[in-house]
Amino acid sequence: MRIKRVEIIGFKSFCDRAVIHIDTSVTGVVGPNGCGKSNIVDAIRWCMGEQSAKHLRGKAMEDVIFSGSESRGPAPMAEVSLTFDDVGFSHETLEMALHSDEAAAAEVLDRIAGEGEAEADAGADAVADGAAEGAVAEG
Repeated sequence: MRIKRVEIIGFKSFCDRAVIHIDTSVTGVVGPNGCGKSNIVDAIRWCMGEQSAKHLRGKAMEDVIFSGSESRGPAPMAEVSLTFDDVGFSHETLEMALHSDEAAAAEVLDRIAGEGEAEADAGADAVADGAAEGAVAEG
């Protein structure tokens, strides 16, 4: 199983929607200091269930939400979506969203590919106890 697509909206330095397609060959992320390279890795870790703000290079979990700039206001939420290839089960996309007014509880959206599309709110506890990983693995 591998990540084939990352979609980031309102996460750290990514105020607008950014879509990163990852090819099967070698993929590199290059750019000047401060352009968001590490934030891509943080976004992937967060979507996969990382619950420590410190491990995401922040002080509090709400630090993952774009806080605004001179020309842009703060984002109302952060959302990261990972799409997997060769998964071998019905789940191919895993999403994580954190709303600024609900910064204490993360929301996991599990989209099921194939026979229609469904969404389920699992909450931060599901991520913390591993239920999100189980939902993806069980299909």
